[in-house]
Amino acid sequence: MHKIILEPNTREIGTELFFSNPFRRLQNKTQVFPHPESTFLIVVGGDSMHPYYQKNDVLIIRTDLTPMHNDDIIVSVNKTDYTLKRFDKLNNKLVALNPKYNDCVQIKEDDDVLILGVVAVLVREKCNRI
Repeated sequence: MHKIILEPNTREIGTELFFSNPFRRLQNKTQVFPHPESTFLIVVGGDSMHPYYQKNDVLIIRTDLTPMHNDDIIVSVNKTDYTLKRFDKLNNKLVALNPKYNDCVQIKEDDDVLILGVVAVLVREKCNRI
């Protein structure tokens, strides 16, 4: 089990996971992970962002990026579990891409919102033989 510390702006974020297999074999890690001190990996577990994101997709998250309109982010609202959602900055809400989750989370001014990071890269297995 890899230790992932989910606190932005910490030099410990994802360092153990960043250098674990299979990424150890990458020749130019700085091209894929230009800022390892602000990068961590997560695995998609739910289906609220399906079909764009699928279960077991690996996401490379950057904590040093400021979320912009229509970015996909890892976020917690009012100390709920962290979730992956599309950030609708213009309407101040979090959107699930799966049509069966038609309700969005409207962010209110008094909500406690913690954004862990922005999805920078999606890694998906092409086949299930790995």
